[in-house]
Amino acid sequence: MFTAALDSLTAAHKTAVETQLSAWDTGPCPKWRRVAANIRAEVALQLADFTALLTDFATELAGVTVSPESGWVNACRRNQFRGAAMPPPLPTHLGRAVPIGGYAKIISESPSITLTPDMCEQMLRDIHLASGMPTPRETRILQQARLGRYVMWAAFDATHTTQSPFDHIPKTTDAVRTALGLGECPETETLILITYQSVGTGAPNPLHRPTIGEAGSYCWFRPNPDAAAHHGLTEPLPPNPLGLAPVPEMVHREINGDTLTFPLYLAV
Repeated sequence: MFTAALDSLTAAHKTAVETQLSAWDTGPCPKWRRVAANIRAEVALQLADFTALLTDFATELAGVTVSPESGWVNACRRNQFRGAAMPPPLPTHLGRAVPIGGYAKIISESPSITLTPDMCEQMLRDIHLASGMPTPRETRILQQARLGRYVMWAAFDATHTTQSPFDHIPKTTDAVRTALGLGECPETETLILITYQSVGTGAPNPLHRPTIGEAGSYCWFRPNPDAAAHHGLTEPLPPNPLGLAPVPEMVHREINGDTLTFPLYLAV
């Protein structure tokens, strides 16, 4: 698909894209070598969408105000949610693993919330100490607050579609970051494991197969090589001593926590 999209560009745009990808291929930064490889490996975008993404990238490269790396990120932001929408039946439960401080900040910055990030983090830790079950007040706060920002990545269990994807992964930071391929997550990070329903009022709709458009500069993303698949797949981090399998993943737009399910868990 990449070759077809590249061949659909104008001669000048094609040269610009090829030149920059070659520069990343031979450059010193492994992150951008991986991004270049992901661009070439993408099979989930329709030809018109892939061509539009590469055209936007080439246009960014022609400018003089941003770096090639920033230009790629800018182009990706204009070409998100272009992967196919997942058809029914949908997995009923989705999951996200978020650094506890990051989730506390998201809650605090939600329009209807008046708590500081520190207060939100303490609330999450209190919920954890209460076996993951929030009080009615805490439940209202979590349901009214944002569940994530911008592009939300969600995992699910393809075998047990009515269960949390974390029900069959050891609830440790090492196991969760390994299974989900969270290469930028420090090994010492405390993660909060969030599960929410894909149906009902406030649920994400639609769920999209992730592409390089959502991944942007995130080099730990791996395009699913199966062009016919309805979802992405994580690539577990090495050394993966538990032999954890790739986890199906989707992306969707920002939502609040209306469909959160409990208990909440911490991975440490």
